[in-house]
Amino acid sequence: MHDGMTTARDIGRRLALASATAATLVAVAAPGALAAKPVREFLDGPTSIDLGAGEACAFPVHIDIPLNKEYITIFEGRASALADHISGRLIMTVSHGNRSLTLNVSGPGGDIYNEDGSSVFVFRGNGLMWAPTFMYAISGPASISFGTDGSIVAIDTSKGHVVDVCALIS
Repeated sequence: MHDGMTTARDIGRRLALASATAATLVAVAAPGALAAKPVREFLDGPTSIDLGAGEACAFPVHIDIPLNKEYITIFEGRASALADHISGRLIMTVSHGNRSLTLNVSGPGGDIYNEDGSSVFVFRGNGLMWAPTFMYAISGPASISFGTDGSIVAIDTSKGHVVDVCALIS
């Protein structure tokens, strides 16, 4: 999940929504995160996302989000400056032309924010990850690391199951 890719899952749903929301949460929640108890709230996001050619696949992609019942829990005082956990139901339909794929990307997952401004989004279940040149449906552990400027610095899908969504809807 978020200002690293697109900012609404900066990279797709999990990253598209998670990344955009996470970036916003850092700015908004970090000052109030000094409370001892975690904060849990509905993770509101867009009902659709349009990606131009090259933002994920080589062609334009439309993502509908027909079901979003996700919640984010924000923790403070962990090894990092701020961490969150995202869970709940999230369904996305990714389409191009007359081809579409409906995915359960309910996670869970979460962000770890470092004091230097870098972050890591960790997929612990089902998710959707995208960046320029790819879009993956992820199942199992995976992560995407962002530098202090929000750019992707590393992607690790070595322990999870990865499906190339671009290939399936092309």
